[in-house]
Formats: sequence, structure tokens, C-alpha cells
Amino acid sequence: MRQGDKLGTSKNPTQPGLPAVTGVTMPWSIRWACGCAAAAVVAFVASGSARLAPSPPPDLVGHPPTLGSDLFGMTPKAKLGRDLFFDTALSTPVGQSCASCHEPSAGFTFPDSEINRTLGVAPGIVPGRFGSRAVPQVSYASFNPDGPPFLSPFIALYVGGHFWDGHATDLVDQAKFPFLNPNEMNNLTHNLGDPSLVVQKVAQGTHAARFKEVFGANVFSRPTAEVYQKVAEAIAEYEKSMEVSPFSSKYDAWRAGLADFTDQELLGLRLFTGSWTGRTDGGTFPRFSHCVECHSIPSIPAGDPDLWTNTCYQNIGVPRNPGNPFYTQTAAASNPVGYNPLGAEYIDYGLGDFFYTRLGLPRGNVGPGSDGRGDFIGVNGLFKAPSLRNVDKRPSPNFVKAYMHNGVFKSLEEVVHFYNTRNLTTTPGEIINFELDDPYAGLQGTPLWGPPEYGSIDTLLNPAGDSGMEDHSGTGTGGESTAQLGNLELTAQEEAAIVAFLKTLSDGYFHPEQQTGCLPIISQPVSQRTCRGSSARITVAARSIAPVTYQWRRDGVPLPGETNSFFTAVIASVDQTGVYDCVLTSACGSVT
Repeated sequence: MRQGDKLGTSKNPTQPGLPAVTGVTMPWSIRWACGCAAAAVVAFVASGSARLAPSPPPDLVGHPPTLGSDLFGMTPKAKLGRDLFFDTALSTPVGQSCASCHEPSAGFTFPDSEINRTLGVAPGIVPGRFGSRAVPQVSYASFNPDGPPFLSPFIALYVGGHFWDGHATDLVDQAKFPFLNPNEMNNLTHNLGDPSLVVQKVAQGTHAARFKEVFGANVFSRPTAEVYQKVAEAIAEYEKSMEVSPFSSKYDAWRAGLADFTDQELLGLRLFTGSWTGRTDGGTFPRFSHCVECHSIPSIPAGDPDLWTNTCYQNIGVPRNPGNPFYTQTAAASNPVGYNPLGAEYIDYGLGDFFYTRLGLPRGNVGPGSDGRGDFIGVNGLFKAPSLRNVDKRPSPNFVKAYMHNGVFKSLEEVVHFYNTRNLTTTPGEIINFELDDPYAGLQGTPLWGPPEYGSIDTLLNPAGDSGMEDHSGTGTGGESTAQLGNLELTAQEEAAIVAFLKTLSDGYFHPEQQTGCLPIISQPVSQRTCRGSSARITVAARSIAPVTYQWRRDGVPLPGETNSFFTAVIASVDQTGVYDCVLTSACGSVT
């Protein structure tokens, strides 16, 4: 594909909701064109076959099924977990459920627009009590690698775990924490978390019969710890279901050939990934926002789902949230185990909160009880890069969402502008260098943003504010670009394009019934152009529980050895022209 060309999209050849049928094809022809300094150009383009399916029927677009629908095929255990997830009788006092903070219509984040706008963090069931952090999303959390956070040998960054600092090992572990948190569901006895309160409420509640059906008639005679584990297991099973993570966004429809991107959305995708095709192994796009270096997708679509995160932990220099009520929650008498003794001096150390307390040291290894070595692990200020799926999901157009670990930002526009300009001031060209002892000394303009909550250059990403356009390769010491944010030099139009793309990641664009066939294709090959003597990679992906085999063909003839989800065509001569397709086969059938 040449600069300025529109990235081609094609419609899914399969009939949504019906079993896949062998012989239904999505052909991709290699054709000759002019260009590449008079050399031949080869284009992979969708043929105009009448066999291609139309765009999604209007009654299936924008109308996701009712929550709890059998369409999602939930197991009895997952259905029980859903009941418990929405049960407001499991807090002390009653009135707060998991869904009170993780509402589906808000992308399984906090559903109160005014609280998001003014405070940024959610209240607990006890009036006047708040946590210190914004509500993390539950959707797509089931795909996070288990914790505790560990140093990945592939990207030299910490990954894994749940919550902003990864202190929960897995979904089951995560489900246990809110019940016993004094600033959330507050099931405490003598100021200690008491699982027996939760178990008793389940045993005496409206879901006791279903709980027995799933776990056995005598389940409530088991030790409290075992029953509490099963409560968490059921909730985790629901959080793994398609109801929570349906992959039903416009982006998913675009990947499956069921929708077209606008020019603005397509530009945002290219800026986000630095690629013409929107895949990280595609041809280099001349402008790159570096977002995909943490909010990543696999190079090959069939490898893993496109989660838009590698769950890495980074310190991007987010400023304090002055509206966070946790700063004023200083009364030990009213909240003995959940109050903030530091008041306005409180600093959230992120991963440093978890790592150092696990070692028997104070948060961040700072203050009374520290061993004097400070942040010797190098984790203070690091927070997880969450999935960007449903990042704009909201119940109404004017609904305000809170972003970042402390809820300081209130719109995607604000978030993207922060990434673009964190190190800048109101004076054009002036850069704040956080490597200096006093970064703000002698500035001519006013900083565009407040200082980082944790500004140590030991963990702060790109503290000097290097230009984001100077390093496209991602060759920093940890595999990340040293110019990943802070001074990206994006234009206002480019910022708007990235926001437009992010909005395509909201679930509910199309009905999941369109993806319930035997082997639903979730990513069709993307149009490309390559010069003679060069190569082009085309990929396909399908969603299947059973293993899938692949066989690429040219003009209906199998290509020996081409049995991966991707096919690399080395274009040496006109002999490579033809119609290419791929036959995908699993235990339930085949689709081409």
C-alpha cells in the first residue's frame, strides 16, 4: 500500500450465526500496478466477488444481547457468579455489589458520572469512606497473565497480576479483596476482614439454592475458607465469560470484515501502531505515537486476542488528583484500618506499595521502618497499563469517565493530550527536563500539567522530554522507546484521530450472534502493496476453542508448507500472481 491510499476492508464471506461451510472463499489476488520507482508493485486486494456478505444487518448493530442471555453460553457456575456479582446484599451494611463499581454499561468501571467528574475514585458502602485509586475495569481482565508481577524476559518490564499494582494473583484472588476492604464492601469483624460474613450472606441469600446446585448440597457445611474460595471462583468464572468480554466492538467488526473505518479512525489506528496495516509487523507508517509499545497487540492476529495491553507497569508521570477524597480521609476513629495517616502528603507508589510491603518494609520503602536503601528494586510509581478495550464505553454521550490510576483525567482527549505534551509548557518549544534538580527553574511558560505524583527519574518514562518522532524503533534499555511520551509532536488533528480510533474499541457495536458459527473469522487479510523482489505478509484469524489448522492455497492449489496463520509472499516475478485463500479447519468443520 502506498502513502495516501486507503486501507482496504472487505466483508466477511461467512453468513453470521450459521455454521461455517467449506468452499466459501475470501480470495486475495496478486495484481500488477505501477510505482516503486518504475518497479512492479504487487497488491493484495479483495476481489469484488458477489459471494461476499453485506455489512451487519441494522438490527444487530448497536444492540448487544440482554445481560444473562443464553447466547453467551455461560456455564451454571458462571451464571451463579453473575448473580453474586450483582448481589447488593453481600456488603456490610447491605447496598453495594461488585457491579456497583463495575457496571457493564460503563465498560465494567464506575457508573456515576458526577463522582467520576468531581472525585475520580469510588465511595465505599460506609458513607465518607473512599479508596485511594480509581476503579479498574473488569472487562478483559481474564486475559491478564497471573501474578504476582514478574520481570518479563521479553520486554524487560514487570507484567502480570490484577489491580493497578498487581497485588492479586488471579481473578479468584482479585474477587476476594473488595468484600473485605473497609473502603469498599466492608465485611469486617473487630476491624479485621471476615469472610464468614460473606459466606453467611450467601448461605442465607436468594442464590443459596443455585450455589448448592453448582457446588454440592452440603457445600455450606464445609469450612468457611473453602466456601469463600468457591464464592470467588464463581465470580471469576463470570468474569471470564463472553458477557464480560464479548469482543463485539467496531474494531472487531472491522477486523472480521463486517465494518469500515472512517478515514479518521484509520489514521488513529496507524498512528497508534506505527503501521500502515494496523498490525505491528506491517509496513512502517511515517508518524508514530508509541502507544502500542505498552497497549500492544500481537503481530500475528491468530496468536492471541487483540487486548491493547501487554499489562506492563510504567511510571508515565501522572499528576496528583487534587479531588481525590482519600487525601482528606484522615480520621482513624471513624475508619481505623482504612484511613490515610499522611493526609495530603500521601504518595501512591504503585507497584512499590505492593512489592515493599510484601518484603516487610513500608510502602515504597520510604519513611519509618525503611531499610535506608530507598527504591532499590526500581518499582516506585509504576502502574499497570490496562486494556484499552471499552476505554470509551459509557451509558450516555455526556457521561464522564475517570482515567488513570487516580482518576485525575476526565476524557480521552485529555489523556491523549497528556501523553503528547507532558513535558511542555505554554511557550512553544520549551521542554521541562525532569532529570534536572529543579525542572521548573527558569521556565518562560506555564507547565501544561501538574508535576508527576512520583517524579523520580529512576522510574519516570522519558524524563528529559525527548521528541517522540526522533526514535521510531523502540530501542530503550527495556525495549521501550526513550521517547514514548511527553513530547510526541502530534498535531491536534492526529490527537483527535487517536481518540476516534480508541472509541472503536467499545463493545456493543454488533451482536455477538454474528460470531457464533463453528469457526468465525475474526480477522481477514488486509490489503497491501509491495515492490517486486520484496515480501508481503497476509494473516487470518478465527476464534475457536478447538485447535485450528491452516492451509494457504493459490488458485485453489495448496501451497506446500504454508500451514501457519500467516503467509509471506516473496514477490519475485509475475509467476506469483493469482488468487490466494486459506482453509481453516478444526474439529467442528472448515471455513475458507
